[in-house]
Amino acid sequence: MRIQQLFEYNRDATAKNWGAKLLAAANKDKSYKDIHQLRVEKVDERYLPDILQRLEAADPTKNKEYTQWLAKVYSTGTIKIEDIISRGADALAKYVYAKRKNLLKPEHKDIGRLSFKDVEDIAIQVPQVPQEQKQQNAVQYYKDKDLRIIIPHDEEAACYYGQGTKWCTAARTNNMFKHYSKKGLLYIIIPTKPEYPGEKYQFNFETYQFMNEKDERADLTALVRRYPQLQEIFKEEADKHSVLPLIISPEKLLMFWNYALDYLKDQIFKKMIEKQDSIKNLVVHELKGYSRKHVGLDWEEARNDIYFMLEDLFNTLPLAKMVGSLNHVIRNSDFTEFHDEEVLEDALRHAIIPEWLNQGAPGLIGGLADLYEIDEESDEMYDIYHEIIYTLTDPIKQITRDVMRELLNKIKTQ
Repeated sequence: MRIQQLFEYNRDATAKNWGAKLLAAANKDKSYKDIHQLRVEKVDERYLPDILQRLEAADPTKNKEYTQWLAKVYSTGTIKIEDIISRGADALAKYVYAKRKNLLKPEHKDIGRLSFKDVEDIAIQVPQVPQEQKQQNAVQYYKDKDLRIIIPHDEEAACYYGQGTKWCTAARTNNMFKHYSKKGLLYIIIPTKPEYPGEKYQFNFETYQFMNEKDERADLTALVRRYPQLQEIFKEEADKHSVLPLIISPEKLLMFWNYALDYLKDQIFKKMIEKQDSIKNLVVHELKGYSRKHVGLDWEEARNDIYFMLEDLFNTLPLAKMVGSLNHVIRNSDFTEFHDEEVLEDALRHAIIPEWLNQGAPGLIGGLADLYEIDEESDEMYDIYHEIIYTLTDPIKQITRDVMRELLNKIKTQ
């Protein structure tokens, strides 16, 4: 009885122990907001039952004995909910099977000591349950002596050709194939002579997903060096979506890299200066709704005060630092990654813009708190702060993407 009680799951206890961290993770997780098509500034306590329900659904055990572990994993803020409910559920089911069949090493039997990656790595080693071989709904898009490329047309085919990977499109539980395939074709690249067991790649141009079998972003430049034919195979798609490593040679890309970074920094700074008035007006407009809640507040006077507080953001030094931070993040990635809207938004919202606000307008939060006569640490001030971040994100994201598009066109025509 005692052992059974240890594994009993209690939703209320989980909410109490992990609730704050789960909500913090959901606020950082764009995939959670996408599930509900949310445009809220804060995922609050109202959504906690839903988060817990999704974690419970990923737990294959009857008594939900692994939901606490899933809560711990998600609360780290490093795993998206879409990966928890697809890849995580798949890996956990294999882990539970291996545990029941006594296939686990002694050091792997306590899941509390394991990370999400650990469980996925263990799951890959679990023998596949034999399944009836049948014709897959897929086409062989390309084949030569080096590689073959498969386009799966349904979930079953995506699972079959994605065996041994960590792709959510190959998961047997909460599979995400339809989510990605409705946006564009999935291309599964299988080397004829892999450099290591299980080497595979999956491309989805519409979402700028170019992943290896570990569901990590593939090094396209290195891949093109190894398989130069990829540029011809994907010429139309690469041109359409400006995937630079699949358009120009690695040597030419390297030659233009420093020029590209300087161009990005100069042009983004220039366009931010040009558009600063419209950006300030966007923030002021968004804050008008908050201002109306405060009876007796003179909006005309408040608007001028807010506009004045925002002036410091566009002084040369803080603006240059913000653009420099953006450029630094791009320097440590690649152009393909920053065409991914989610990657760019995440960098802006969770790092670059908060740092800019702290450096460029350190008195902004205090000034707004005084203006609205609320505490700087209040929930309302939290909402206002994040409303400002969301409002600044869209124009900066658009400016960055426009400059990158200009740069790519320049490089392609050289």
